[in-house]
Amino acid sequence: MTGCIPCKESGAMSFLLRDLIMNSAILIAFAFLAGHFYASSERPDSWKFKLSVAAAHGIISVTLIMIGIDANFSSVANVLDLRMLPVLLAAYIGGPAAAFITASIITVFRSLQNPDVFWSVLIVMHALAILCGWIVRRVRGFTAQWSGMIALMLVGYFIVFQYVYPAPLYDTLIPFLLICALNALLIAAIMNFFDKQRTLDRRLRQAQQDVLDIVRMQNGFSFKMVRQGDLFVYSMLGGQLLEQLGVRPEYAIGRSPAELLSPEAAQRTQVHLEKVWRGESVSFELESSSGFYSPGILAAEIASRTLLVTLQPISAPDGYVSEIIGTAIDITDRKKADQRLAEEEERYRTLVESSHDFIIGLDRDGAITSVNRSLCRLLQLEPEQIRGRRLTDFLFRDRTDEWNAAVELTLSEGAAQQWEWEHADGESVRAYSLTLSPSVPAGSAASGVTATIHDLTDLIARKEADKASEAKSRFLANMSHEIRTPLTGIIGVSQLLLDTPLSAVQRDYANKIHSSSRTLNALINEILDFSKIEAGQISIERVPFSVEDWLAEAADVVGTFIGEKPVDIVFDVAPGTPDRLVGDPLRLRQVLLNLCNNAIKFTSRGFVRVYVEAVPIGESSCSLQCSVQDTGIGIPADKLAGLFQPFTQADDSISRRFGGTGLGLVISKQLIERMGGSIQVRSEPGQGSLFAFELPCELDAGQDAPEPASASSAQSSAIVAGSSEIVRASVTGMLTSLGLRVFDSPSRLPQADLLIVDFSQEDARTGRWDSLVDAARKAGIPVLTLASAHTRGLLLQRVDAEEHALMLLKPVSRKHLAEALASWQELRSGREQAAASAAPDRSPEPSPAAASDRPHALKKPERSDSSDPSPQPPEGTRKILLGEDNEINQLIVVELLKDKGYVVGVADNGLEVLELLESEAWDLLLIDIHMPVMDGCETVSRIRQDPRHRALPIVALTADAFKENHELYLRSGMTDILTKPFDPDQLYGKIDRWLAGN
Repeated sequence: MTGCIPCKESGAMSFLLRDLIMNSAILIAFAFLAGHFYASSERPDSWKFKLSVAAAHGIISVTLIMIGIDANFSSVANVLDLRMLPVLLAAYIGGPAAAFITASIITVFRSLQNPDVFWSVLIVMHALAILCGWIVRRVRGFTAQWSGMIALMLVGYFIVFQYVYPAPLYDTLIPFLLICALNALLIAAIMNFFDKQRTLDRRLRQAQQDVLDIVRMQNGFSFKMVRQGDLFVYSMLGGQLLEQLGVRPEYAIGRSPAELLSPEAAQRTQVHLEKVWRGESVSFELESSSGFYSPGILAAEIASRTLLVTLQPISAPDGYVSEIIGTAIDITDRKKADQRLAEEEERYRTLVESSHDFIIGLDRDGAITSVNRSLCRLLQLEPEQIRGRRLTDFLFRDRTDEWNAAVELTLSEGAAQQWEWEHADGESVRAYSLTLSPSVPAGSAASGVTATIHDLTDLIARKEADKASEAKSRFLANMSHEIRTPLTGIIGVSQLLLDTPLSAVQRDYANKIHSSSRTLNALINEILDFSKIEAGQISIERVPFSVEDWLAEAADVVGTFIGEKPVDIVFDVAPGTPDRLVGDPLRLRQVLLNLCNNAIKFTSRGFVRVYVEAVPIGESSCSLQCSVQDTGIGIPADKLAGLFQPFTQADDSISRRFGGTGLGLVISKQLIERMGGSIQVRSEPGQGSLFAFELPCELDAGQDAPEPASASSAQSSAIVAGSSEIVRASVTGMLTSLGLRVFDSPSRLPQADLLIVDFSQEDARTGRWDSLVDAARKAGIPVLTLASAHTRGLLLQRVDAEEHALMLLKPVSRKHLAEALASWQELRSGREQAAASAAPDRSPEPSPAAASDRPHALKKPERSDSSDPSPQPPEGTRKILLGEDNEINQLIVVELLKDKGYVVGVADNGLEVLELLESEAWDLLLIDIHMPVMDGCETVSRIRQDPRHRALPIVALTADAFKENHELYLRSGMTDILTKPFDPDQLYGKIDRWLAGN
């Protein structure tokens, strides 16, 4: 047994104590090391940790065996040592696995020393490891765990040295067991010490972390400062406000305020720190805009903040200040709230003082506590002469009891009281309204009363004026209806008369009647609009609208203004102009029509050009700019200022020559200004004029952008021909924006897919149009002809019955041209399909659905002797029901509709309309608003209640020109509105629109 200390037979106890002292010393030293490295830290549940614990305890066990005592009290050489104690320690620190591995290391080493003890060591050591591991895992409590493991150890030693290798009981075994027990208790005490230290360390770290979290998460920030010579430096800093200020705490620690703050802020802070170092507590405000600024502190400019800084001294045991602790909170919102409150109080005082009402403050006894200047002026007294007295000393002397009762009631019920009274002011009597309101501080009863006296005299006068204005409006509405009704008859009957065979003189007379009645209708419209504007009854809408639709609708109407004048009208839109805007499209259309009508009126030859663009203003708005340029007679410079005055024109001679009320430009200017814009004019005599308006519009963000041209259009080409250069240029620009390639010479006709020709009387006379169309026919190229309302009839007579030609009425808008191109694409596709299927040479006509909803894309009419350029009747018989009580209006509408092949039914009132709808099926209903028995609105409401008629198109015929009433009609269930008097083309347009998809 090399290395073991021999056991003496005599004096066993003393020899054991002496010889095992080395075992105990090594074991205790190891226990301190194990406690320091293992027990004092967190114990991870990993095999790496368990193996390290097992290896360490195995090594110390081997060491203990090697320096153990040789025991020769049995037939097998044995060793007395403390090898079992490391097993207990391994089980406690590393768990069952570490204890088991430690026991295995002991078994292997002991077997190498003495193979005879293999089985005994294996069984005893592993049994001890397993049982100790079980105790550590299952038994709760330090004392119970170590008590159980020590007991197991002692039992193990007793069994081994009493039964396996018997040793002297009193001389050897008992002293050895006592030594083992003492060492085990000492080791347990050491482990207990380190466990408690670990727990205390963990609690301390947690407490420190909690403090740091509290400091870091507070809304403001906290800091601690110490003095180093003459400087105060930050030793701790944390809080959410630091991040908002752009301050990095790690940068600030160890630095003084002079290194972090501006010179002014640092100097102020230093003064306050000196006070705190002397034992005072200090609070002061600091503006961050003049505070934190140093490089490395602020990542960028920060918003100005007001900080409330509080400093407190921390005294050492000797009574002197050793540290300064401080907090800073953001009081920006509070300062702003205080400022707003002060401003509100100042504003309230200003309002009270500047108010025309009499505002008086009263206490609970009814004595005056405050009074504004208005009452002082009424009483001709200073405030000091009024305060402290009762209001009945100056007013309500004859109603003192009533006044006192009202004040008492206000105080007792805590509710406002109102009453009125009249006051004689010299020769006039003024009416007043008095309101008594309780003054109730937060959470308490009423402390007084505030009396507000309002002068009702002017309000009563305004109400009377409003009643008179309302009566005037009703009168205008009634007069509008009464005038328009016979005027509708004159215009309609004169139109019917013109459609009959007449002599030249008769036709001239009929034309004069028709023209004069239309002029009278325009004058009535202008006078009514002007009167509504003057009365403030014009309301401006803000709704999404399409620029393309706005110009297309204006173009439809402007074409009827030209007559037989050789004047070309073009509508151009700047590239990049957004289509969807927010504004009042109805008023914009009215302004544009007024400007176009004015330009056409004073232009006998040349052109009128409408140009629209939108200049961006920010991301969500733009300036809509529209100009109307003409080549008319022009306006002298000294007459421009009077253009926008009511009932004036350039001079008397022009008025006599051209007529008109002079209200069109006035109405346009006032409408534009009401929409927030402005209108200007530039003109030179003989050179023409340019009227332009601009107004701000929002972009309609909720709508998609207009769809681009189709791929087929983008791959197509066209030739634009005609005698008018401005029409060619306008159409070329539109085609280019729609994605077509445009050739400017007819010589390139074979390379083009489409020929667009501007047709004029001169072209018809010279045969230029015929030659171009013949060339296109030979090349198999479709022809799109541009014609005015005057030349349309002439063009229709020249179209061959065996072929199809597309026609587009001038003026042309981009929307009209796009629709015409869609018809051409259908025509082109039809031809390609026909060629592919070996169909006859005849070109297919576009589908009715494609042409019917485009009023400017017209099919060639069937053979007819009539030269009437109006739209031709649709294929098939369509039935239209007319609800109208005026016989003349019945005659006009019936004749106009029958002339176009419609079957027309007539009802004299609303009940007859309902009866006819029950008895027959109708495709469309035209209904007058004012009818006997049952009016139009009630009739339509009943019609819409029937599910069978909910999709029936209903067009209201009304002489009422007021927009507000139109909205009422639409809400009642009308589909559309046609204002009397109307042109036949307007009537046909409404019918075509609503029968197209029906």
